[in-house]
Amino acid sequence: MYLSHLPSIIPNWEIVENDEEYHYLELSGYSGEFRIYLTEDRYENPDKPYKLGFDQTKGILERFDYSTLEADSLYSTPKEAVQEMMEVIKSITDLYNEFLPVTNEVFLALGDARHFDSIQNILGGETKIADYKGQSLVFRKVSLTWGSLSYEDAAIKSIKFLTEQSPFQTDDFSDCFLCNEKFDWIGGIELGTLKHESHS
Repeated sequence: MYLSHLPSIIPNWEIVENDEEYHYLELSGYSGEFRIYLTEDRYENPDKPYKLGFDQTKGILERFDYSTLEADSLYSTPKEAVQEMMEVIKSITDLYNEFLPVTNEVFLALGDARHFDSIQNILGGETKIADYKGQSLVFRKVSLTWGSLSYEDAAIKSIKFLTEQSPFQTDDFSDCFLCNEKFDWIGGIELGTLKHESHS
């Protein structure tokens, strides 16, 4: 049903399920980092029964604004649905280098390794020293505690606690950033509010 409209080879993607009876097709991409699939539901959508769906299947953080891919739409025919599936796959291929790395754990870079003991004593938790672009830095694992809904918010709250419990100033952490367990950069930290508080 769908396969007759698919190329025989799709680089970085493989078919993991093709259920002809239930009209379901699923492809896995980039060693299981993503899945894209087609389903049919004539009861809910009789005019456009074929639905395209897409999920990121590895990592705890969204790596890209997937809404820009328009990978959640309805189509009238299997051919239209497969054509749009291939457009989404092409977009992922073209944009892949802009995606954030796969992240299973989030770490906060807290500056020079010489401050390791002070930071560890105050914050506790999983803290380590690692090399980042030739610099030896302190990294602390970030968890969604501190009443936070995001890892960035939790990181900012831990920095605030650190400055309240030590001689450190907010400016000491102006170069902080978030990274994954492999110490790949995933985002900066905006400390504007803390800087305002520290000078008030």
